[in-house]
Amino acid sequence: MSIATLNIIKNIVGAAGEVVTTAAIPVKNYAKEGYFSVQYHISAGTLKLEYLICSTIDGTYLEPAAASDIGSGLSNRGFISFNPILAPFMKLRATFTGGGTLNLFLNIQ
Repeated sequence: MSIATLNIIKNIVGAAGEVVTTAAIPVKNYAKEGYFSVQYHISAGTLKLEYLICSTIDGTYLEPAAASDIGSGLSNRGFISFNPILAPFMKLRATFTGGGTLNLFLNIQ
């Protein structure tokens, strides 16, 4: 199976406490095996990553009650795998806990 890589946040500059939410991602078009990871690069400060899901592209996106954050206190660069609750659409939410420039890629298989 191939891996889809989506550049979902590109060179976004954020201040401490700022929250950035991606556009809706139609994971139903990419996820065949159910594997997810993110690659992040933040130039300074730290970052918290979460996911939100919805059954419709233009509906209300919610953070599942049983969901864990993708990661918190993230700095510099790295990869993190995560197992989202099943839904056809997803958004990722990044909270800057220090200022910096963020690039974020979502990998789906």
